[in-house]
Amino acid sequence: MMIEEPWNQLYRYWLGKHRDGRPPSIKDFDPVVEIPRLVSAVVLLKPVDDSYRYRLVGSEIVDRFGVGLTGRWSG
Repeated sequence: MMIEEPWNQLYRYWLGKHRDGRPPSIKDFDPVVEIPRLVSAVVLLKPVDDSYRYRLVGSEIVDRFGVGLTGRWSG
């Protein structure tokens, strides 16, 4: 049995949430519940006016970049 790479799993999860060719809205998925083994590599940004706020930054990302961004504004 071949083990699928986590990035491919995340990509398939993301594509599976698309409806009518459109990406999912924030209400359409919950990665913490639906893909708990992969959530450490997930970054979710929420659009707010002309900017973005980090909604979720997984622990792998935090470890790699050395800073937790959840709740902070981008840019």
